Amino acid sequence: MSRGHQQRGLSLVELLVVLAVVAVGGALAVASFARVSSTASLRESFVDTAAAARRRATNAVGGAADAFVLDRDGRLAAGLTVNPKYIPTPPGTEPANAIEFEGGTGNARLAGRRAVVSIVVAEEGASDFAYAIVCGTAGRVELRTYANGAWRGFQ
Repeated sequence: MSRGHQQRGLSLVELLVVLAVVAVGGALAVASFARVSSTASLRESFVDTAAAARRRATNAVGGAADAFVLDRDGRLAAGLTVNPKYIPTPPGTEPANAIEFEGGTGNARLAGRRAVVSIVVAEEGASDFAYAIVCGTAGRVELRTYANGAWRGFQ
């Protein structure tokens, strides 16, 4: 090439660097999307399950004794765990998969006795984040979030 001639376009090395940067960015975007998608599935399953528990509690306040049994296959998405051993239940609650609601009061009962009970739902193997449905007195159903080792109100 002569001194006065200018190069146009990209060299092979420059093209490979650009492709590598795009590939890394794409991989990060896919990983981020997968995490958001699984969190959305957890939240959606939890909200659906909580709505079913609320309906049962409301029916019991109306006078009919009712029960809420958590059917893992029918109510929760695959990859979710109910009452995992590695996440503590919210303070003052007892873990349950089946909750009886006392007719006329809506009070939650566990094994025939009045109790404040909770159902904890988390992604399988995840110990840093979970949701809980807490059923107590007078048909009250609360939702809570577990993060950074503490339970808080539903967010």
